[in-house]
Order: sequence, then structure tokens, then C-alpha cells
Amino acid sequence: AGLAVVSHGGLLTALAKLCLRSEVGLQMELPTCLRPHYQALGEHPAQVLAWLDRARLARLHERAREHGVASFALGIAGGCELALGGHGAVPLSALRHAWQGETRVANAATDRTGAHVS
Repeated sequence: AGLAVVSHGGLLTALAKLCLRSEVGLQMELPTCLRPHYQALGEHPAQVLAWLDRARLARLHERAREHGVASFALGIAGGCELALGGHGAVPLSALRHAWQGETRVANAATDRTGAHVS
């Protein structure tokens, strides 16, 4: 179980990081939205991801309701890919390769300028 704040890069970026850190894939469905790109990549304040076992899910929803906070289940952890229902899947190996490439680019930018670029 744990929590992660959705920040730079939005929801999909946070989920990709979570999958890479845990080395566990995710099969998920996003709720229907008029602006799915904004939902997936927008940087919204006060969004948190919680990952926990199914036995605790009902209690999390109950506590959220008690405090007037919207909550919903995105999916199920497992496997070796980040799969977004109806939109395809990316193997964790491809995510790791892309992440490592991005890290090399950021490090090179920092080396040239002395300041981190994100």
C-alpha cells in the first residue's frame, strides 16, 4: 500500500513512474471524460494515487465520501505492461528505455547549463 501525488506530467506520467519503481504493470480504465488528454496528462492540484489491496478499497471510498472527496478505482496491478483500456498498452521495458533516455537528456542539459531543465 502507498500514496503518490500526481504532479509534473499528470496522471499517466505518475502511473508510469509507479510501474517502473515497482516493476509491476497496471491494467486500467479511465473514467469517461470530455477532455481525455487533459485528464491523462493535465497537472491538477490535489490529485493522489493510492495503491492498496482490494480488502481496503471499500474503506478508502467510504473515507473519501465522508470528507467530500471524489474517489474511484483506476485498475489492477499486475503483469509487465501499462495498459490503458481501449488505448493500447506499453511494455514496462519500453517505458524504462524511454525514461532512461529522458534522464540522459536532462543530465546532459544540466551539465551544459549548470541548472536542471525539466
